[in-house]
Amino acid sequence: SPPQVHAQVVDAPIADAPSVGGYASENNSDQYRIWGNAEYLMWWLKSAPTPRPFLLNATAVTAGGVVLPGAPVTTLLGGGSIDTNERNGGKFTLGAWLDCDHTIGVEGSFFFIGQKNTTRTAGIAGTALNSPFLLIPLISPGVVAPAGLFLAENTLVGSGAVNTLTVRNDLFGFEGNGFLNLARNSDYQLDLISGFRYLQFEESLGFRAAFNSPGLFAFPPTTPALAIAPAGTNVGLGVGYSDQNRFYGGNLGARGEVKFGNFFVNGTGKVALGVMEENLSRVAGLTGVAVPAGLGITPAVVQHFNDVNRFAVVPEANLNVGYQIADIARAYVGYDFLYASDVVRPGEQINPAGFIFNPVMKHSDFWAQGINFGLELRY
Repeated sequence: SPPQVHAQVVDAPIADAPSVGGYASENNSDQYRIWGNAEYLMWWLKSAPTPRPFLLNATAVTAGGVVLPGAPVTTLLGGGSIDTNERNGGKFTLGAWLDCDHTIGVEGSFFFIGQKNTTRTAGIAGTALNSPFLLIPLISPGVVAPAGLFLAENTLVGSGAVNTLTVRNDLFGFEGNGFLNLARNSDYQLDLISGFRYLQFEESLGFRAAFNSPGLFAFPPTTPALAIAPAGTNVGLGVGYSDQNRFYGGNLGARGEVKFGNFFVNGTGKVALGVMEENLSRVAGLTGVAVPAGLGITPAVVQHFNDVNRFAVVPEANLNVGYQIADIARAYVGYDFLYASDVVRPGEQINPAGFIFNPVMKHSDFWAQGINFGLELRY
């Protein structure tokens, strides 16, 4: 008879067999396909430039109310910059992996920095003859030693004035990106980013003055001197500049993340190249007093200037540190820096010959930076 063959089945582990789902079996947070982020932003914007003076303080006058040549004159409003301090805003992001291997994905985000008014004020009340009075430079190519035509406040005893210089601005934008995973394992991830970006920065600068008993002075003094208006003459003056900067461009960058247990550090760097569309408008009006013809300040007039399209670069960098608080939730805090290479800002558009003349188109850069506090949910 043929020999009998005995077989025995032995259960033995397969060496180096991976666990199902890889790292996800140890951390369910890596099994996500969709994610969303909500962030509170506490940012700072580059100060608003106001290089030209809007209001001067004359400290020496003659009995006739005319500033002496070379008399000390200080700038009360303008002649520097206005800091809008910290700003509040938010950012919202929604993204998804398009394949099970987390190789290709899409993401969209929107952020905003809320509108804020920042105001500087200056006023004076005349109590005695020859007390200091205020000068509004209608035509003033000089700053330290004034020369030109000035509208004067507080020319008579008992007169008064209130002046305000206000900056208002806001910032927002959105982007849509696709990304390609370049490398990943249980401890790190690196993705390539490409897409579209829109950014909009709006700012206005307005000077308002309300006063009585005005005077109109020329430097050097004219002969005869320009008259002072009768006591009780009420004057209102308003000059405002506003701009809108809209950027359209293509994004390219990378993002990466490194994990340390439940802690993680991630960062994003990207650069957008495109067109900055810049628009500027001006409004000016004067009531209560007649100003010589040709100054273009009365009656009220609004001017809109043609859009200017300029090449611009908008880079952004972000770094976050966070903690995995649940399988589907992560909390983090980070720093963000945003830059635009070309914008127009209203304070820089004032004509060097005087703010009542047509503005000039001067270009400068802009930045915004700050801290973000975020929560991410993954599904």
